[in-house]
Amino acid sequence: MPKRENLSENIVAKVLGSMKERRLILHFLINKQNDALDVAGIDFLIFKNDGWALPLQVKTCSGKATREDKMQEHLRKHPFVKHLICVRAHLLESNSDQLYKEVERELKDILKI
Repeated sequence: MPKRENLSENIVAKVLGSMKERRLILHFLINKQNDALDVAGIDFLIFKNDGWALPLQVKTCSGKATREDKMQEHLRKHPFVKHLICVRAHLLESNSDQLYKEVERELKDILKI
């Protein structure tokens, strides 16, 4: 798996890799900077076990902007990509287990699995 510069995207990629190993999803694609997916506001394209694919945007969340703020900003730029996950990357050093569980729980909710 290629190393990403974005910490939040690295965290999501690790969780998706684990979900793929456990056969919770079929596969996922990661965008490359400035490729067609990136320009369309898609960081990951996730292939579900039922054959459907889901585009996902990843944002880093801090105390400054809420998830709703991030979603509004994202939808203004990319109105067709409705799925966004906010990652509290600041938890990586202090509570990585909790962070990975949070991300997986949110991904499962988005994917409805």
